[in-house]
This record gives sequence, C-alpha cells and structure tokens, in this order.
Amino acid sequence: MNNLNVKQEETSIRALEAAYDKAWQNGDIDAIMDCFTENAVVVNPLGVISSGKAEIRKMLREFLSGPAKDSKHTSVISRVEFIKDDVAIVDAYAVIDELKLSSDSNEATVTHNFTDIVVKLNNVWKIAHVRAYTFLRELH
Repeated sequence: MNNLNVKQEETSIRALEAAYDKAWQNGDIDAIMDCFTENAVVVNPLGVISSGKAEIRKMLREFLSGPAKDSKHTSVISRVEFIKDDVAIVDAYAVIDELKLSSDSNEATVTHNFTDIVVKLNNVWKIAHVRAYTFLRELH
C-alpha cells in the first residue's frame, strides 16, 4: 500500500455505502446497481445467492417492490481493511426499518451483519461481493 491515502480512500468507501443506503431509501434500483461491479455477487441474509448485475437487479427489484417497499436501509460500518491499494473489506451491519414481513403484520426492523469486498475500478470504488449474515447469539 505504497501510495494509498488510507483516510481518503476509507472516506470514499464510506461514501459508496452511504450512496447505497440513499438509493435504497429512494427505491432507486439504478442508483443501487451503480454501486456494484458488473460481475458482483450478493449473498442475502437468507443465504440466497445472486450473481451478476442482472440477477442482483431482479432480486432487489422483487424485494424493494414487495416486503421492503418504502423501507429504510442504514449501514453502520465498523471497519474498513485494505488488502491492496484497490481492494478492501468492509465489516458492518445494516438496519432495515419499516420492513413488511407479511401482509397481516406490522412493520418490523431487521438487523443483519454484512461483509463487502470493494474494489477500485477506474478510480471509483464499487462493491464486488456482499455477504450478509447473522450471528448465532446463543446455543442450547
């Protein structure tokens, strides 16, 4: 990481995650898709894998027009670690407010952890991989 301005690059990565949140709030699928690389992979909190922009767009369109319509997505980043000058890992959690889990239920708030692998392409940070998950809190 010879020429990397870590603080500046981390600020850019945090701005990418904030742009994703803003696009979600606005229901703007095109703006969300601008956050991803062409061959991105998303593993959602249920373990469903979407590969490539077409699959990711379809998955997000269905979710944001269904249970997540008018929901709020907030990413809380706990750590950004640079693997190379143009590759970083983002550890965070997301809070999704106003989620409608079923037609007869009240709105819910769901929190899940995620790890993003972000890459810098043509001087712009993009999300290459998303791994959403939850921790087991207690085993009996």
